[in-house]
Amino acid sequence: MSSETPSMRFASVRNSHSCSATQLRNIPKDADAFFIGSSRIRRGISAEAVESHSEGALESAWNLGRPSRQALRSYSIVAQLVKRDIKPKVVVVEVDLNAIRLDDPKGWTWKQDEAGFLSFGEIFNLPGNAFTQTPGPGFALIADGFRKKLKQMVQLHLTGTSLKVFSQRNDPAQRVCWNEGFDVQKQAKLKKQTKQYKEVVEVFGDPSTSFDTRFREDDSPRRRVELEALSHIRQLARANGIHLVVIRPQAFAEPPLSSDVVSRIQALIPEFRYPPEALVRELSDKHIDRSHFGPEGRELYSKWLAETILGELSPS
Repeated sequence: MSSETPSMRFASVRNSHSCSATQLRNIPKDADAFFIGSSRIRRGISAEAVESHSEGALESAWNLGRPSRQALRSYSIVAQLVKRDIKPKVVVVEVDLNAIRLDDPKGWTWKQDEAGFLSFGEIFNLPGNAFTQTPGPGFALIADGFRKKLKQMVQLHLTGTSLKVFSQRNDPAQRVCWNEGFDVQKQAKLKKQTKQYKEVVEVFGDPSTSFDTRFREDDSPRRRVELEALSHIRQLARANGIHLVVIRPQAFAEPPLSSDVVSRIQALIPEFRYPPEALVRELSDKHIDRSHFGPEGRELYSKWLAETILGELSPS
């Protein structure tokens, strides 16, 4: 199989090879909502819960979350859905808030599975546009993307994953690429939560009363790449009558963003939506590990998201 076929590209995501490829290949055309982003999306949003809280506005929601969170990959997914003439009512995508608002001392580099997920054309165009002010680093980034894409595709062939994906290409799509171990609490996860709580206290003080007020004023390569990809998603959504919502589920013990930070993010990304302070504080300990909601947190966050979407699809 060619590394450029959608099935092979979608299989490049670690820990969900076959499900990822089959899901994106065989999603029904009447799907009306997609949640796209990292494992925080996959493990933090219940498609069924969003449907049940949407008062009938959404009847076929799909969680397309995968490990890692860059908007470049989300753009590739949205572009592929539109290419298949799948035009849902709403698409929810995750934004890398670290790229948007925090310091970026190391710049931006590819991860292997992300490079493998994209086509050569997507690797060449999006980062290149985002780096027009500094073409040298831009071209170096493109070359690195090509190299990691080729490495990922070779590994898929050598491990036999490509043959497995091909044999399962007509299997029904799953609503979410789920692993039953996701909701299992382990001692190692609890230790990491304890460590993260201490780190939060050192930076912010009491997370039950503090706010995260950090926001980088100057531009950065990562921010340009993220915003460039989001602009392409926005263009696709507008051209195809799709309502776009942008989110970022919170980590364990994470204090709420201040209203000023939320306003600054929305000035860059008008579609960004953020839960009210009370809900963010309630969710702060509803995690199964450092980054992902457990069942209670997933239900609460999904309910808020459904109500947010419903309010925007059916304004009073």
